[in-house]
Amino acid sequence: MVNELLTFLLVVLFIALGVSMAIWPQKFVVLVAKQTKRYKEIFGLTDEELEKLGWSGMRQRLLGGSVSRFAEEGEQQPERFKATVNHVRVWGIIIMIMLGGLCLLGITLTLLGVG
Repeated sequence: MVNELLTFLLVVLFIALGVSMAIWPQKFVVLVAKQTKRYKEIFGLTDEELEKLGWSGMRQRLLGGSVSRFAEEGEQQPERFKATVNHVRVWGIIIMIMLGGLCLLGITLTLLGVG
């Protein structure tokens, strides 16, 4: 009973990770970059620029501001940053599809009485 519950929670956690990567890839990249503290060498961004790309930009949108503070100031996001965001989005979708399909397969097999 406990094993099934832990397995279920683990799968739900990974599906949530995939969903967050697919829906908010920019925030995910900024969060990981801040944790690793390598964003200066990887993306060539300063602390202030990274903050513009991160959660403060999300707050701006929620409060009715523009989509990007970089766009407000007429600046472009670094190409390497955009490529990383797209890469994270694709992997988020892949994780979501794989684990969602695995859950549907498990539900189907359970309902059929297999295993």
